[in-house]
Amino acid sequence: MKGLTALGSSDTVRELEWLAAGDPDAQVGGWAIAALGDIAARTGDGADAAITALVALLADPDRSESAISAIIRLPVDRLPHVASGLAHPQLGVRRRTVDALARYRRPEATRLLRPAFSDDDPRVRETAALAVMRIGTRSFDDTLRELAHTDGSKAVRRAAADALAGVRNAN
Repeated sequence: MKGLTALGSSDTVRELEWLAAGDPDAQVGGWAIAALGDIAARTGDGADAAITALVALLADPDRSESAISAIIRLPVDRLPHVASGLAHPQLGVRRRTVDALARYRRPEATRLLRPAFSDDDPRVRETAALAVMRIGTRSFDDTLRELAHTDGSKAVRRAAADALAGVRNAN
């Protein structure tokens, strides 16, 4: 593994992503995801491509938890690149990006959740509201109040109201 990840080239990252996404052996996929995480944690050759690969793997329900585990071990300065998953065309990637950022429980990561509250899909907005409730931050109180009163989705209104109530009860 060291020899492969030491390369960090775009070819290596592509091969690891292919293994992570396509190998039927879950152990091989897990190894490839861990190697992508190692490359992504560094600055330099292949780091950004490895983060992009990890974010893309969030689309696969069978691999997403391993990808999230690799993502949440990344240094905080890598999070803006992770947050690019909030603009991904696939709904599952956007929702799981919210989950990954929320698991950091760091202000730097929490701030990056802001675009999720204005996502076109109500399921992303609901995921963001529930994530904020789990984190217990008051940073989005104004946004949550607006969602609780005006969002077109009943599920989002309920999640926003619950998040506001949960944050108040926690403090």
